[in-house]
Amino acid sequence: MQSNSVANTLSTVIFIALINLFIIGLVILCLPSIKMRASFFNLRARINARKKYLLEPLKNNPTAKKYLIGYFISSFIAALSTGGQIFIMANGYPVEATIINCAAYGFTWWFSRTSKLTRNYWEQNKSGYSEFRLSSANVFWLKQILLKTILVDGMIISISLMTYMVCFGHNR
Repeated sequence: MQSNSVANTLSTVIFIALINLFIIGLVILCLPSIKMRASFFNLRARINARKKYLLEPLKNNPTAKKYLIGYFISSFIAALSTGGQIFIMANGYPVEATIINCAAYGFTWWFSRTSKLTRNYWEQNKSGYSEFRLSSANVFWLKQILLKTILVDGMIISISLMTYMVCFGHNR
């Protein structure tokens, strides 16, 4: 009886976290960091403006460069460890897989300061851009909160999968 309620609780937590992850992912895609002045179908201008928005603050700021590289690497490792967690757990290492996954999410959280550094650069250099305009500060902070909510959701899913595997896995 107790194991059945634990399994139901874990399944519900994982399901709700996945739904939350999906909804927040869609909302983040709809909230732009910058608004392009080019037309929607002018892809070259949109790509150049996005490239300028990301790379211009890195020219004279080694800290921002370090954070951006760290953000890309930690995001890649987090995505890789999320997908690989099931395979590592299946080989009998659920706790280790969860620690790696949660550490990757933690580093991604830490390096998400990149967007704040980029935003501060463009707020101080208002004359430096004509291809785009920044979204409002409220949209920026909402997007940051939603990004961190996605990271917390990933950790909840990872820990729930580990608990499920430890309690009901085939390698006990």
